[in-house]
Amino acid sequence: MSRATREPLAVTAGDSVAWERALSDYPASAGWVVTYALRGPGTPINLTATAAGDVHVIDLAASATASWVAGRYLVAGFATKTTERATFYEGALDVAPNPATLAAGYDARSHARRALEAIEAVLERRAAADQLAYTINGRSLQRTPFAELIVIRDRYRRDVASEDAAQRLAQGLGNPRRTIRTRFGPGY
Repeated sequence: MSRATREPLAVTAGDSVAWERALSDYPASAGWVVTYALRGPGTPINLTATAAGDVHVIDLAASATASWVAGRYLVAGFATKTTERATFYEGALDVAPNPATLAAGYDARSHARRALEAIEAVLERRAAADQLAYTINGRSLQRTPFAELIVIRDRYRRDVASEDAAQRLAQGLGNPRRTIRTRFGPGY
Protein backbone atom coordinates (compact mmCIF):
# COMPACT_ATOMS: atom_id res chain seq x y z
CA MET A 1 0.00 0.00 0.00
CA SER A 2 1.39 3.39 -0.92
CA ARG A 3 1.45 6.10 1.70
CA ALA A 4 0.19 9.65 1.30
CA THR A 5 2.45 12.49 2.41
CA ARG A 6 -0.35 14.32 4.24
CA GLU A 7 -3.03 13.41 6.75
CA PRO A 8 -6.19 12.08 5.10
CA LEU A 9 -9.33 14.21 5.02
CA ALA A 10 -11.66 11.22 4.76
CA VAL A 11 -11.49 7.53 5.68
CA THR A 12 -14.00 4.69 5.40
CA ALA A 13 -14.24 2.64 8.59
CA GLY A 14 -12.79 -0.81 7.94
CA ASP A 15 -10.32 0.39 5.27
CA SER A 16 -6.55 0.40 5.57
CA VAL A 17 -5.02 3.86 5.68
CA ALA A 18 -1.41 5.02 5.66
CA TRP A 19 0.44 8.30 5.52
CA GLU A 20 3.84 9.68 6.38
CA ARG A 21 5.08 13.05 7.50
CA ALA A 22 8.55 14.44 6.97
CA LEU A 23 8.88 17.19 9.56
CA SER A 24 12.20 18.97 9.14
CA ASP A 25 11.89 20.61 12.56
CA TYR A 26 10.98 17.30 14.25
CA PRO A 27 12.84 14.45 12.51
CA ALA A 28 12.22 10.96 13.81
CA SER A 29 15.96 10.25 13.70
CA ALA A 30 16.49 12.97 16.33
CA GLY A 31 14.16 11.26 18.79
CA TRP A 32 10.93 13.09 17.98
CA VAL A 33 7.78 10.97 18.30
CA VAL A 34 4.63 11.89 16.38
CA THR A 35 1.18 11.16 17.77
CA TYR A 36 -2.31 12.04 16.61
CA ALA A 37 -5.40 12.61 18.75
CA LEU A 38 -8.77 12.11 17.02
CA ARG A 39 -11.85 13.30 18.87
CA GLY A 40 -15.35 12.90 17.55
CA PRO A 41 -18.51 10.83 17.86
CA GLY A 42 -16.81 7.61 18.90
CA THR A 43 -14.28 6.57 21.49
CA PRO A 44 -11.19 8.84 21.51
CA ILE A 45 -8.59 7.58 19.02
CA ASN A 46 -4.85 7.99 19.66
CA LEU A 47 -2.29 7.04 17.04
CA THR A 48 1.48 6.81 17.35
CA ALA A 49 3.73 6.97 14.29
CA THR A 50 6.71 4.71 13.73
CA ALA A 51 10.06 6.10 12.68
CA ALA A 52 11.47 5.45 9.20
CA GLY A 53 14.69 7.43 9.08
CA ASP A 54 13.66 11.07 9.49
CA VAL A 55 10.05 10.33 8.52
CA HIS A 56 7.08 9.55 10.78
CA VAL A 57 4.79 6.78 9.45
CA ILE A 58 1.19 5.94 10.32
CA ASP A 59 0.15 2.59 8.85
CA LEU A 60 -3.26 1.32 9.96
CA ALA A 61 -4.64 -2.07 9.01
CA ALA A 62 -8.30 -2.47 8.15
CA SER A 63 -8.89 -4.03 11.57
CA ALA A 64 -7.61 -0.84 13.25
CA THR A 65 -10.26 1.36 11.62
CA ALA A 66 -13.08 -1.21 11.67
CA SER A 67 -14.46 0.03 14.99
CA TRP A 68 -14.29 3.73 14.14
CA VAL A 69 -17.69 5.39 14.45
CA ALA A 70 -18.79 7.35 11.40
CA GLY A 71 -18.76 11.12 11.71
CA ARG A 72 -16.49 14.16 11.76
CA TYR A 73 -13.42 14.11 14.00
CA LEU A 74 -11.12 16.86 15.18
CA VAL A 75 -7.52 15.77 14.52
CA ALA A 76 -4.41 17.17 16.15
CA GLY A 77 -0.85 16.04 15.39
CA PHE A 78 1.88 16.43 17.99
CA ALA A 79 5.64 16.03 17.86
CA THR A 80 7.06 15.13 21.26
CA LYS A 81 10.62 14.75 22.57
CA THR A 82 11.29 14.30 26.29
CA THR A 83 9.53 17.34 27.86
CA GLU A 84 8.92 19.24 24.60
CA ARG A 85 5.73 19.10 22.60
CA ALA A 86 4.73 20.97 19.43
CA THR A 87 1.40 20.87 17.61
CA PHE A 88 2.20 20.61 13.91
CA TYR A 89 -1.23 19.71 12.54
CA GLU A 90 -4.84 20.62 13.24
CA GLY A 91 -7.65 19.56 10.97
CA ALA A 92 -10.74 17.43 10.52
CA LEU A 93 -11.29 13.86 9.40
CA ASP A 94 -14.57 12.57 8.02
CA VAL A 95 -15.08 8.90 8.78
CA ALA A 96 -17.61 7.21 6.51
CA PRO A 97 -19.43 4.11 7.73
CA ASN A 98 -18.27 0.71 6.54
CA PRO A 99 -20.77 -0.21 3.79
CA ALA A 100 -20.15 -3.92 4.39
CA THR A 101 -21.50 -3.72 7.95
CA LEU A 102 -24.48 -1.39 7.47
CA ALA A 103 -27.89 -2.79 8.32
CA ALA A 104 -30.60 -3.16 5.71
CA GLY A 105 -32.54 0.05 5.25
CA TYR A 106 -29.59 2.34 6.02
CA ASP A 107 -30.38 5.89 4.88
CA ALA A 108 -27.25 7.21 3.17
CA ARG A 109 -28.75 10.60 2.36
CA SER A 110 -27.12 13.66 3.89
CA HIS A 111 -28.98 15.99 6.23
CA ALA A 112 -29.34 18.50 3.40
CA ARG A 113 -30.83 15.95 1.02
CA ARG A 114 -33.25 14.59 3.66
CA ALA A 115 -34.35 18.13 4.60
CA LEU A 116 -34.77 19.14 0.95
CA GLU A 117 -36.93 16.10 0.21
CA ALA A 118 -39.04 16.73 3.34
CA ILE A 119 -39.56 20.40 2.48
CA GLU A 120 -40.50 19.55 -1.09
CA ALA A 121 -43.03 17.01 0.18
CA VAL A 122 -44.54 19.64 2.51
CA LEU A 123 -44.71 22.15 -0.34
CA GLU A 124 -46.43 19.59 -2.55
CA ARG A 125 -49.05 18.83 0.12
CA ARG A 126 -49.47 22.52 0.97
CA ALA A 127 -50.12 23.48 -2.63
CA ALA A 128 -53.62 22.05 -2.18
CA ALA A 129 -54.17 23.36 1.37
CA ASP A 130 -54.70 27.03 2.02
CA GLN A 131 -54.81 27.17 5.85
CA LEU A 132 -51.79 28.73 7.52
CA ALA A 133 -53.12 28.26 11.07
CA TYR A 134 -55.98 26.55 12.84
CA THR A 135 -57.25 25.74 16.35
CA ILE A 136 -58.89 22.52 17.56
CA ASN A 137 -60.02 22.00 21.17
CA GLY A 138 -57.97 24.95 22.38
CA ARG A 139 -54.77 23.74 20.69
CA SER A 140 -53.45 25.76 17.78
CA LEU A 141 -51.06 25.02 14.99
CA GLN A 142 -49.26 27.60 12.91
CA ARG A 143 -47.53 26.47 9.75
CA THR A 144 -44.43 27.99 8.26
CA PRO A 145 -45.51 30.44 5.57
CA PHE A 146 -45.17 29.15 2.01
CA ALA A 147 -42.69 31.91 1.06
CA GLU A 148 -40.38 30.98 3.95
CA LEU A 149 -40.46 27.32 2.93
CA ILE A 150 -39.43 28.35 -0.59
CA VAL A 151 -36.42 30.27 0.79
CA ILE A 152 -35.40 27.33 3.00
CA ARG A 153 -35.91 24.88 0.12
CA ASP A 154 -33.68 26.98 -2.15
CA ARG A 155 -30.91 27.02 0.48
CA TYR A 156 -31.05 23.22 0.78
CA ARG A 157 -31.06 22.90 -3.03
CA ARG A 158 -27.77 24.82 -3.11
CA ASP A 159 -26.36 22.62 -0.34
CA VAL A 160 -27.35 19.44 -2.19
CA ALA A 161 -25.93 20.80 -5.47
CA SER A 162 -22.62 21.49 -3.65
CA GLU A 163 -22.59 17.94 -2.24
CA ASP A 164 -23.28 16.50 -5.69
CA ALA A 165 -20.51 18.61 -7.24
CA ALA A 166 -18.04 17.51 -4.54
CA GLN A 167 -18.96 13.87 -5.11
CA ARG A 168 -18.50 14.23 -8.87
CA LEU A 169 -15.07 15.78 -8.32
CA ALA A 170 -14.10 13.00 -5.89
CA GLN A 171 -15.12 10.44 -8.52
CA GLY A 172 -13.05 12.22 -11.17
CA LEU A 173 -16.10 13.27 -13.18
CA GLY A 174 -15.35 16.99 -13.21
CA ASN A 175 -17.19 19.97 -11.81
CA PRO A 176 -20.68 20.36 -13.30
CA ARG A 177 -20.71 24.02 -12.25
CA ARG A 178 -17.63 24.91 -14.22
CA THR A 179 -18.35 26.47 -17.57
CA ILE A 180 -15.69 26.25 -20.21
CA ARG A 181 -16.05 29.09 -22.66
CA THR A 182 -14.61 29.04 -26.13
CA ARG A 183 -14.33 31.95 -28.50
CA PHE A 184 -13.48 31.56 -32.14
CA GLY A 185 -12.04 34.48 -34.01
CA PRO A 186 -12.17 35.28 -37.71
CA GLY A 187 -10.91 32.56 -39.97
CA TYR A 188 -11.90 29.60 -37.74
